[in-house]
Amino acid sequence: MAGSGLEGVVVAQTRLSRIDGEAGTLVYGGYPIEELAEH
Repeated sequence: MAGSGLEGVVVAQTRLSRIDGEAGTLVYGGYPIEELAEH
């Protein structure tokens, strides 16, 4: 039986977002997440 959702997923590649843990940044669709959260 196959699992559903993201259970057990630790890492995945995507072109939609970029995370820089050292800098503490998250960019989603080319926009900083802080800018998106304002809207």
